Amino acid sequence: MDEARRMELAKAITATRKMRGMTQEQLAKASGVPSRTIGYMEQKASVPQASTINKLMVALDMHPKAKPALEPHMDLLVNMTKDAFDKIPENRRAEVLSKVVVFISDEMRAILQEQEK
Repeated sequence: MDEARRMELAKAITATRKMRGMTQEQLAKASGVPSRTIGYMEQKASVPQASTINKLMVALDMHPKAKPALEPHMDLLVNMTKDAFDKIPENRRAEVLSKVVVFISDEMRAILQEQEK
C-alpha cells in the first residue's frame, strides 16, 4: 500500500471515528494502536504503517474482512452521489469524503439531540 493510499485511508478512519462519536483513546483501546499514533496520524504529522491502518479499520468495522456496515439507504446515497464524486480530482476525494461524513454525522447528532428534548 503506497503512502498516498495510506493517507487517504487515514482521513477516512478519522472521519469514521468522529462520525461514531469515538475518542482517540477509545479507538486506541479497541484497536491496540497507541492513542499517540492515532493523534499523529490525524494531525498528518506522520504517515501510518499499513499494519496500523488495518488495525484501525478492523476496530471501526471498515475492513473488507469485517461484516458489511452499509445499510440499503446508504447504498442509495452512494449511488446518487457517485457521478459527482467521480468528477472530483482523485487527490481531493478523501478530503471531500471526510467533510461529507463529518457533515452528515453532525446533522444526525443534531437531530438526535433535538429528539431527546
